[in-house]
Amino acid sequence: MQKHIAIYLLLLSLFLSFKVATNRGFAEELSLVPQTLNIRTSGYPVPHFLLKALAYDAVTREISKRKLPHIIMLKDKISAFDFLSPAETTLIDVPVLLKNGSKRKIKHIYVIAKNEDLGEREDDYLMISNDPEVIPRQGILFQGHLRNWESARLLYYHTAPSDESYDVVTSIHNPSKWPIEVFASVGLGGPSNDGIYAGHVATLRFMNRLKYKAGRIIKIPPKSSYKLIHQRLSPATRTGTAIAKIWLVSGAKAKIEIKAQKPGTRPSNLPVIDCSWDDGRISYFVPSSSIDIKRDFDTRNERLDIRIGEEPVFVTPKRGFDIHLGNYGLLHRIRLKLINHGENETHNLDLLYTAKGGLARGVFLINGELYDTDLLDAQENKSEKILSVSIPPKTSKILEILLMPQPGSFYPTLLSVVNKHK
Repeated sequence: MQKHIAIYLLLLSLFLSFKVATNRGFAEELSLVPQTLNIRTSGYPVPHFLLKALAYDAVTREISKRKLPHIIMLKDKISAFDFLSPAETTLIDVPVLLKNGSKRKIKHIYVIAKNEDLGEREDDYLMISNDPEVIPRQGILFQGHLRNWESARLLYYHTAPSDESYDVVTSIHNPSKWPIEVFASVGLGGPSNDGIYAGHVATLRFMNRLKYKAGRIIKIPPKSSYKLIHQRLSPATRTGTAIAKIWLVSGAKAKIEIKAQKPGTRPSNLPVIDCSWDDGRISYFVPSSSIDIKRDFDTRNERLDIRIGEEPVFVTPKRGFDIHLGNYGLLHRIRLKLINHGENETHNLDLLYTAKGGLARGVFLINGELYDTDLLDAQENKSEKILSVSIPPKTSKILEILLMPQPGSFYPTLLSVVNKHK
């Protein structure tokens, strides 16, 4: 009997010691949860969906840095004001659940967001990372630089092989002895088995941010890096893509790097993966990031077609490669003037988008409103109506259209005005 009592007391002592240690660990972890965080934004204004996304990202990064494994982000419970105008500050409530054994506790982290007016800046360059499209091994897929206030639009479109997974990591590195500041706005698509859909989502998200000229201002300390994007591509969900505006708002130089690495590893001194020059997939700088198009349409006419993008330009097969010109990530600024010279009749016009080079989807900002299409098939000569416009007699209307050929789709396409009265 005494032996059984001794064993019981020993087990009870061990249990109580474990419980005290667990409670102490829970309390310590609670104390490590940050109370407030600060983020700097810029936009005209910064919309609520971006405020919530930026607050979520800031809290996630801080939780990871503090190595708090038992915290569950309550993403759907984040609350923020509808819009944050320039020079305004707001408080974003980010609730998190700390769960450790039977212990549960909800804490509220308050993210203070300030909208700093940076003004507007057109992108100086278009940076493309798409070659090789299928990741062959660990290595650096793309490297580029920004200097002295320069801005670039960065687009990547990469796919994992059928038998391996890779992390695609986009980083901004500060090589100098002084801090730098970078404005970044990212539209992310995938990972997905449907590359056209992934490219469509990335473009839609990017254009939605472009509508407000909104993003985050990031301060990067000397001789350090900021991981802007991290996507895991696997044989099950192969394709990932992103479109980002990266603007060096202070400092002399920033280095942009995209690398592929095995999950769970942080290899250093990765080799540069050479371009394969295959199927027109090229990693390169484009010295202009946009195309300006001006067209007039008179309602006395039946139709106006504007060609968007180019088909591959095939060169001698002996050279072993072909070139794709002027498509993905290139912002098209179209000023379309619709004119009705008649004196009696109102004309109803349709704006259509048509696939000509293969499967395609479209995203458009038209007079500040966002539109997108379903999947279009060139073999079926399928068009989709984007919107209809009525032009009364003796009047004109101007459509300011922004569109961007999106990764995964095939070009050319046609943007058309059709007069239903003809």
